[in-house]
Formats: sequence, C-alpha cells, structure tokens
Amino acid sequence: MNHHQRYNDRVSGVRSTGSRDSTTLQIIRRRIPVRGNPSHKTFYATHTWYATVQSHTPSLLHYTDSLPLRSLSLSRCCFILYLSARVMMNWWKSFLTIAALCSVSGAQAQMVSLHGSGTTNPSKCFWKIIDQFTTQSKTPIRITYRAVGSSIGQTEFMVLPQAVNDFSSGDLPLTAEHYATLNASNVGMMHFPIFLGTVSFFHSVPGVQDLNLTGELLAKIYMFEIESWDHPEILAINPNMQLSGNTTIKVARRAEGSSSTNTATEYMYQAAPGIYDENLVGAFPTWPNITNGENVLTCSGSGGMTACIEENENALAYIETGHGVDAGIPEVRIENLDGRYLTAIEAVENGGLSQEEQASLFPPEATGDFSGVSFINRPGEYSWPMVLFTYIYVRTDLSYLNADQQGLLLAFLDAMYMEDYIQPCADEFGFLLPAEDIKTYSLNAITELRALNSNATPWKFEGSDTLSIEGMEDYVISVKRQSALDDVRDQLEDVVTSADGSTTSDSDIQAKLEEMMATIADLQNQMSVMNSDMEAMNTVMASVTNGGDGEIVTRGSFTSDDEQKLQVALGLAATSFVMSILIVVVGMFRYATKP
Repeated sequence: MNHHQRYNDRVSGVRSTGSRDSTTLQIIRRRIPVRGNPSHKTFYATHTWYATVQSHTPSLLHYTDSLPLRSLSLSRCCFILYLSARVMMNWWKSFLTIAALCSVSGAQAQMVSLHGSGTTNPSKCFWKIIDQFTTQSKTPIRITYRAVGSSIGQTEFMVLPQAVNDFSSGDLPLTAEHYATLNASNVGMMHFPIFLGTVSFFHSVPGVQDLNLTGELLAKIYMFEIESWDHPEILAINPNMQLSGNTTIKVARRAEGSSSTNTATEYMYQAAPGIYDENLVGAFPTWPNITNGENVLTCSGSGGMTACIEENENALAYIETGHGVDAGIPEVRIENLDGRYLTAIEAVENGGLSQEEQASLFPPEATGDFSGVSFINRPGEYSWPMVLFTYIYVRTDLSYLNADQQGLLLAFLDAMYMEDYIQPCADEFGFLLPAEDIKTYSLNAITELRALNSNATPWKFEGSDTLSIEGMEDYVISVKRQSALDDVRDQLEDVVTSADGSTTSDSDIQAKLEEMMATIADLQNQMSVMNSDMEAMNTVMASVTNGGDGEIVTRGSFTSDDEQKLQVALGLAATSFVMSILIVVVGMFRYATKP
C-alpha cells in the first residue's frame, strides 16, 4: 500500500474540440462622443454599458480515439500549453473589461475572505481545498493559509482580545496554560481533529539504506552521549552495516518551535527518561550548547530539515514522515513498544495506527482541554511510536467575522469531513483520516459552533446530486463548477512518458520550462499593461463632466462602493489567472522530472 501513489490513469485520451459562442452583456443607453476626439470614437457612459464578447475555444488538442494522451511528447505538450497561454492572453483582456463593466453596472458580489496560519503538514491539502472552493463558489471568495509551523500558528491564535488569524492549525493541542489563558479571558475555543500523521527519523549515512535504532539510542545521540555511527551500541543492532571514512553524526534540529519537535522529544523522553532531559521536551526546547558545534545542524521548517539531510553526510533528523518519504531519503527503522523494528510506512500498511481507541482519548466535548491527548509510544505489534493528530483551532465566538465570513469558515470545516474534498487530499498527500467516531465527534462540534453563531450566513454544497435553481443561488459551493485547468492538471500526469516508455532528457525539460517561464513573464507584462489601462479608465470616468449634447456625461453614481466592487472583480480575476498559470507550470515540472 503506497500512500504517496499518484493516480495516472484518470485520463486516457482527449478528443478534438472546438466551439464558439457569443455573449452579449446588457445594454444600455446611448453613446456619447468624447469631446476633442477627431475620430469621434465613442465612450459608453452613464449607468449602462454595452459589451459583446466572442470567445473562441480553438481545437488545440487534435487527437483521435486511437492516440492516447500519454503518447504525446513533452515538446508537444509545452507547445499546446504555450498556445493555450496565448489564447488566454487575448481572452484575459476581454475578461478584465467585462469584470469592470459588470462591477460598475451594479453587480452585488462582495469578496468574502478568510485567513489562517499554522502547521506546514496539511498545507498542501488546505491549498487544494481552497482552490476548489474558489472555483466552485458563485460568491467570490478568497481564503489564504500561511504554512508557518504549529507554534507560530498557535501564537497568532492566542493574541487577545482578537486573534490575528481567523483560524489556525497545528499538529499538537493547545497547552494547558494556553487553554487556561483563553478561559480566563472568557474566550472559548474548539479543537477539530482532521488527520493522523506520523513523525520519523531520517538519515544520510553513505551506503546505508536500512538503519535500526531504538528510542534509547536516539536519546543518547540527541544528548550527545553517542557521537559516531560506529558506536558499539549502534553496530550491535546493525551487524551488516558497512561504514567507511568519517562516521561522526551530524544532529539536525528545528530552529523554531514545531509539532514534529514536540513529538520527537516527547518520544525520546518516554523511551529513555533517565537519559533524555525532561527540560528538552516540547515544541520550543532550549537546546544545550556543545563544544563540537559544527556537528549540530539548525534547520528551518520541514523543508529545511530535509535539506539538512540531503546536503550533509552522516546526518540524522526528525521530519514529518510524508516530507521525508517524498524527498526519497532513507527512513530509520525504529523499535516500537512491542520490540518490532519498522518504519512508519510499514506501520501504516499493517494497520499500526489503530483507530479503535482514538475517541476515548479525547475530551467529551471539543471545547474541552486537549493538552493531555497523546498518541506517543502506544502498544501494538505494528504500532508506530510517533503519531500525532492535526487539528484546526477555531474560537467559539466568531463575532470578529461578519456573517458571510462566519458561514464560509463553517463551510470550510464541513469540507474537512466531506468525502468529495478530504478523501482526494488523503489519497494524494498520504494522510490518514480519523475513525468514524472521531468524524461524528467533529461534526457534532460543528453543529454546536453553528448554534453559538446563529447569525452566520448559511453556505450550501451542491454535490453529485444537482440542485436545480437552488444551485445558482449565492453562497452555494458546487462541484458542478470546474476550471479548464482541472482537466489540464489531470492530463499532465500522463504527458511525460511516451507510448514506447521513453522519457525526455533533463536538458530538454529545462529548455521547455524556460520557454514556459518566458511565456509567464510575457503574461505578467500584459497584466501590468491592463492594470494601467484600467487605472486610466478609472481616471476618465472620475473626470467626466455633464456639458450637454455632444459632451461626456458624468458618472455621478460611480461611488466608492462601485470602486470596491471593481477592485474585487479585478483582484479575483488576477489572482485566479496567476494561480492557474503557476499550477500548470508546477504540474509540468513535477511530472516532467518524475523518475
């Protein structure tokens, strides 16, 4: 069972497509010549506008049923993407104009925004769901998530009287002290468990793939009682390990507080309480100073810990398992409480993250104190000693948000337990979902949170069952709404390998990526020009005066509210466009460089 498996068989072929449609936006009143313009070009003014847009979907993909998508060469794929980008540039100008006109003519859409911060571990999943929400919502929304680590996310969540983030996420519960501080300020909060994760130790001992260590040996290494891989205690449980050259261990540790630091230090202390210092347990341990400082690696974030392993021989580091496995670095086989040496992946494949007792370890209510919840060093034949839950933290009083934002936050929480959203995340990024009783526990907590914030705007979901008419209402997130780039992302998975199994060389891949980056730079320049054009149009509209027949009519009703709507439309459009292009490039890079 491989929790990092990519699904490459979703698209087997693409047929030739081509369409043309014409959309006429509503209309209008009269055209008024611009004074002083000898060519008598007209400017559409007052309260009504006219615009006709013809969009063309060229037949960029000329395939037949007998030519599967995977037979495409990388160069052809890049060429297709390049043509698509050129088409999008022309379409984009029209789109910006339409967005502005619709905004000025009184469109009621208001941007609904949310901003969260916290652990890096679920960030890719959050971003994926945020991307889906943005595409699927009729009401314009913008949700952001800063992946800064559990401790920083908690710090921002703890700011009183009002948190600086709208929600937070972490791989460890709030401490008893933090929980008491919120209670003392009459601020309630809830923990929503969404994923199970694991922390592992990884190494870079040259020529060694399988390395066995116990919790006691790990504690001795991190307390600098053992400083070399050829130490007799290590060799005793690794009799076949072949070492050469310098064997001094380089110990990697996080520069900032993190849930993985909390998990690893808690495990080492529980496994060897007489060796590992209790004062060095937690997300923010004050690491001891040692004389041999060049053998201590201070690394920032999960990516930094991975880099410390990749860039230094004989290093040892604790990392969230998925990050290390994705990087392809060797995972240490650790002895569990039942005496079995195994990796986290082996534990997962053999059901070692037992879910039967999960609910019993949580407080009766999601508003309770979670500080005592721990899944460290549990018994079981295939148990993994460093298991942690990823939580979303939310305050019970959401009055710091407006009604639309409150409803959107509740909908985001709903999605964490909906199969349409969370299961693809689990499949793609290798997360384990909680047991059914934990899901029920969390859904009951969301119901309670809704009751405590009864003014929240209700957001609805349209799934596979179509909601006729109702699905077109505001505040509906519909899986029926998709982006063309969703198909592109799926198709990219099969592009790199040709029908005969050959792959494109690194130099060719680099050349194609450089071409695509040049296209993006061109698009950015076009965006800059279009922004200038829109500013100029704003200036013209603001400066018009009513002078009678043949003169420009003042747009007296172009209010600050209209301007806000215009900015909303332009901001949403620009953000979506840039994100879409980046998705294509990143997807291309990932699958082009896949071994």
